[in-house]
Amino acid sequence: MSQTHRKSITKEQWDEAAASYELGYRNGAQIARELGVSPATVSREFKRRGCVKASRIAEFVADLEARLDAEAEQKAQAKAAADAERAKALDHLVGELMDALMAADQAGNLSMANPEIARIDKALQLAMR
Repeated sequence: MSQTHRKSITKEQWDEAAASYELGYRNGAQIARELGVSPATVSREFKRRGCVKASRIAEFVADLEARLDAEAEQKAQAKAAADAERAKALDHLVGELMDALMAADQAGNLSMANPEIARIDKALQLAMR
């Protein structure tokens, strides 16, 4: 007579499997393979527990939406910080341009500002990309 060895599954494993089933992550056959039991065993246990497949999908969707919203907020904050830094750099370049023009005007020769204007123009074009 052969002896049958039963696989002992802890309450915590069943709880995790039931939550996964109700959240819609896995089906009964997948859970049975992972636990090393037959699909009928999983079905009986879930019936005993009153588990309904994907009955808690709203929780999953809410969690997913929260994560996506948080990610979008982080991206928006990073973009705002980058935009602020860019605006600061542009303001600095415009200030340099004004200083160069004012110095050339005070000297009475605006053409003296041409090298500075060319340098600042190139920097502005790069910054505007």
